[in-house]
Amino acid sequence: MRIVQLVDSLDCGGAEQVAASLAVRQSQQGHLVRVVCLRDLGPLPVDVQALRGANVEIVTLHKPPGFHFGTLRRLMRYLKQNRIDVLHTHNHLVHHYGAVAGRWAGTPVIVNTLHGTATLRMPRWAKALFWLSCLISHRVVSVSTQVREAFRKAYLLPGKKLGVVDNGIDLSRFLAIPRRAQGEIMTFGNVARLDPVKDHENLLRAFSILRKRGPRVRLRLLGDGELRSALEQLAKSLSIANDVQFEGFSLDTPAFLGTIDIYVISSLNEGLPLTMLEAMAAGIPIVATAVGAIPDVLGDAQCGWLCAPSNSSELAEAMRKALVSPDLAVIGARGRSAAKERYSVERMARDYEILYETLLIGRVERPSKSVL
Repeated sequence: MRIVQLVDSLDCGGAEQVAASLAVRQSQQGHLVRVVCLRDLGPLPVDVQALRGANVEIVTLHKPPGFHFGTLRRLMRYLKQNRIDVLHTHNHLVHHYGAVAGRWAGTPVIVNTLHGTATLRMPRWAKALFWLSCLISHRVVSVSTQVREAFRKAYLLPGKKLGVVDNGIDLSRFLAIPRRAQGEIMTFGNVARLDPVKDHENLLRAFSILRKRGPRVRLRLLGDGELRSALEQLAKSLSIANDVQFEGFSLDTPAFLGTIDIYVISSLNEGLPLTMLEAMAAGIPIVATAVGAIPDVLGDAQCGWLCAPSNSSELAEAMRKALVSPDLAVIGARGRSAAKERYSVERMARDYEILYETLLIGRVERPSKSVL
C-alpha cells in the first residue's frame, strides 16, 4: 500500500508520535509510507532521523496561518501524483484539508484518528467543518472507547464510520529500563509539554501539599512549552523550587524514566496517553487523574492510583498512597505486563493494516475486535 500519514507538524506530542511510529512500522511491513506536514517540522519535532532511517519520506507543505487554498491544492496534487491508496489524518486540525484533498485526488481510503476530545470544545463553525469532513471520510478512529463515545454523542455520524484502535508504543525502548533501586528520596516524574491541558499547576500544588507533610520527595518534569516560566515562578512561590527539576525538552524518555520511582499525570483531559504506556512498560507505578481511557487502563492492569482532575488535595493524597505502598515493585510489574500484552506498536500497526485492507477491498464482514 502507498500510505500518507498527515499531521499539522511533527512538533512532539502524542498524535505526532503515533503518526511517526506508525509510519516507521508500516514501512517495515513493506508499505510505501510518507509523513506529510501541513506546516513544517515544528520547533521540537519527534525523532525525524528514525523516520528517515526507515525510508519514510517527510514532506512539508508550509501552510501559512489560517485557511490556505494553495496548500489544499498542493496536497491534492501530491496525493494524485503519488497515487496514494490510504490517506490517514491525525486529529481535527488537518482533517478538512485531508478529506477534501483526498476526495479531489480520488484517494481510495481516507481515515482520521482522534487522539482526544479536543473537537468537543471547538466553536460551532469548526465543529460543522469537522463533521462535514468526517461525512466524506471512510472511517473515524478513536484511540480509546471513551474518546469514541464522547465523539459519538457530540456528532451525528453513521456507526459504521466509527472505530477504535488503541495506541501502541515501541516497547523495546522501555522494557529494557531496569527497576530503580529505592533510595532515601522518592522521585515523582512527568513527561508532557508544559501546556494548560496538562495542568502542571495542579501537580505543583499537590506536590507542595505532599512536601509539607514531611516525606523526602522530589519532582522531575520532562518537557517544555509556553508555561515554563510561569510554572517555575509558581514553584518558587510555593517554596518547592529546590525539590522540583524542570528538565526541558528531550527525546530520551527512557533515560528519564530510569530516574523516577512513581509517574504522575495531572491532565484535565486525555485520550490514551503514550507517556502512561511508556511508564507502564518501564515498570513504574502510576498516579493519574481519572480522564479519558486512564481509569480503564489502570483499573484493568491494577498498576496505579486515580484521583479527580483539578483537585490538588486529591492528587496529593493519591501521591501519598503511592509513596507509602509496600507493593510498588509488584504494582509496577503489573503495568509492565499489561503494556507488553496490549500496547505494542506492532499490534497498533497490524490493526490499522487490517482496517486499511478492509476499506480498500470493500469487505463487508466484521473487522477484528480491536478495530471496532
